[in-house]
Amino acid sequence: MSKQIISERTNLFEPNVYISMYVEIAGSPSLKLLKEAIQKAFQCNELTMSKVIIDEEGRAYYQKLKQTGCKVIIAESEWKNIIKENEKQPFAIKQGELMRVFIKENGGILFMAHHLVGDGKSIIVFLQDVLTALAGNEIHYKPADILTRESLRRKTKLNFFERRYLSHLNKIWKKEEQCYFWDSYDAIHQKYWDGHSSNILTHTFSVKETEHIKEMARAAKVTVNSYLISLILSVRKGLSVVGIPVDIRENDDSMSNQVSGIAINYRYLKHKKIQENARAIHKKINKMLSYPKKRYFVLLFLAELCPTLIDAVLLVTHGLIQNKTVEKAAYVFGYKGSKKRDLGVTNLGVIKNHTDYDKYKINNIIFVPPSVSYSQHIIGISTINERITITYHGMGEEENSWFEELVCILSKRT
Repeated sequence: MSKQIISERTNLFEPNVYISMYVEIAGSPSLKLLKEAIQKAFQCNELTMSKVIIDEEGRAYYQKLKQTGCKVIIAESEWKNIIKENEKQPFAIKQGELMRVFIKENGGILFMAHHLVGDGKSIIVFLQDVLTALAGNEIHYKPADILTRESLRRKTKLNFFERRYLSHLNKIWKKEEQCYFWDSYDAIHQKYWDGHSSNILTHTFSVKETEHIKEMARAAKVTVNSYLISLILSVRKGLSVVGIPVDIRENDDSMSNQVSGIAINYRYLKHKKIQENARAIHKKINKMLSYPKKRYFVLLFLAELCPTLIDAVLLVTHGLIQNKTVEKAAYVFGYKGSKKRDLGVTNLGVIKNHTDYDKYKINNIIFVPPSVSYSQHIIGISTINERITITYHGMGEEENSWFEELVCILSKRT
């Protein structure tokens, strides 16, 4: 049975859609055993055993496969270079290539996953399966927990004026609607990656440095995430609109997209201390999260839109089509103009899953979220084994001294 792609529809034609995660494994697993474990994990997750189809009316679905289209590749290059090489090669999602996994002799595993196979926490679920199989234990099949319009409407509802606006937008689009297929998927990917290349900066803090970061957040009476956002804004001058993904999953055992998002507008105040700025940011975030409507708004909004209009917004954003109706929609969605986010901060939080699997152990996880079209700068944060890793995912050659300054501040080296 096929499952329709609703709330994650923006990921279908988004050219920069790959979630990457580099995992350092201790215990010297052989490449043969690693490959076998990954292939077993593919078989045990519905979305790694699915392909994406687009019907004649432009609706997109996951459709089950008998054999996975995902790949395991033995690699020698440094993991950042693997990302830069592979991001330019579009995933064949219509054949089920929703994930590429690169394995290295030193026990390193690089996951490159199309966002339609799941969010960052989904890759953690998949990693658990790989390591469980690697340790010689059984893994069970996991059906995908796909969000539907009905499931979202049970959480909260759009108000009358929001529903009326979306109905009006869909009605206008229906008069000039076009459906987009795999030629558009290939075209947007080629155009984007002809002019872009990933710039990845990353740093893992020691246990002592991580404890210091936590102490600073506690002293300011904010979360680590709010404290880090404050510091980032203090060194990355001129940014103010910050997008923050919100985990809405109820089932931690499923690969799927279970992420909504909120955005806050805050310009760092130089005359105030970092702690004061952090408290102001924290207050704004908490206010947004206290309302179920704001937690789910992005997903509700997308679920009610005509799916081909969402495709058209991506194509307009990247200059493949011209259409006044779609241009306006792109502005409303935050893909163009002042509504576009300056910064996106994706924090996986403390990864509390097992790190020891028989003789194998997870040493570190470096999380690289996709540098999506509606955000100019993206930062990923992960915490495992009492160590925080911060990763910046930019595009092209940039001035990187701000990242070095951020690391210095967090490492107490200034």
